Amino acid sequence: MAEKTLKFRAELEDKVTGQLKNIEGGLKGFAGKVGQHRKAIGMGMTAMGGAITGAMAFATKSAIDQEQGIRRLDASLKTLGTSYDEQKAKIEAAASALQDKTNFGDEASREAVSRLVAITGDLNLSLRALGPAADVAAFKQMDLEKASLLVGRALAGEATVLKSLGIDLDNNATASEVLAAIQAQLSLIHISEPTRR
Repeated sequence: MAEKTLKFRAELEDKVTGQLKNIEGGLKGFAGKVGQHRKAIGMGMTAMGGAITGAMAFATKSAIDQEQGIRRLDASLKTLGTSYDEQKAKIEAAASALQDKTNFGDEASREAVSRLVAITGDLNLSLRALGPAADVAAFKQMDLEKASLLVGRALAGEATVLKSLGIDLDNNATASEVLAAIQAQLSLIHISEPTRR
């Protein structure tokens, strides 16, 4: 019996030793391949690190830009005796609604509202003017901030802005009439010139 046990043990040891040698050989082969490709692996890891760093930098810049935009809007609102914090829900709802219908984000909407408030001195009117400003931006192929300046000037009574859009209104037109005329005119243009962007 002792002889069978010794024979079994010797066979088992041979099998285990063989398996361990196979594993060792495989690990040496893997280590060799890693060694051969370590430069490429290092470059890949460096690239991944760079991409992560770039993404973090972009996110940080975006957050800083957003904070600066809110500060500018807050400064405009303080001239009206209010603040961004007091009007945040109303402003963000308007920005969100515009973003749902256009490609203009909330930061662009805040900048536009800031410009409109500075010109009109009226937050509610400025929020109502966001849609027409987006229409002007699309028609004139410009950013929302520049378009909001044009709409603000039109609301302030500058007839040349309206005439550049093909609108002829009485000088005594109300803000509501100006906004309605802009939307109506640009809607007609989009219908009659479907390929124009």
